[in-house]
Amino acid sequence: MANFLKVLGQQIPAAGVVAVIYAPSSVRTATVSTVTACNQGPATTIRLLVNVFSEGLGDVPKQYIVYDLPLAANDTYAATMGITLASQDGLRCSSANGAVSFSAFGVEVA
Repeated sequence: MANFLKVLGQQIPAAGVVAVIYAPSSVRTATVSTVTACNQGPATTIRLLVNVFSEGLGDVPKQYIVYDLPLAANDTYAATMGITLASQDGLRCSSANGAVSFSAFGVEVA
């Protein structure tokens, strides 16, 4: 098996929209080592959730790992968590102001 360290995904979703940062599809598994949220606008709140494919991709409350975390203007939040994802699972994000860029860093296992 080969491991690929990389930027797994980046996203700037519109205000209140939940968007996929990363979902492994062509690999067996992935580990998201760090997720960052960089607020480029006024103070806001952010959300992160891990969608387990077998549970569906809806807004499932038990899948939130960060919920309405306050993020000051021009501030960055970084979480080093070691999130493991199987094929078709997904790491998703949202912000209240639509001015937050999210990035996921980690390793894909092919």
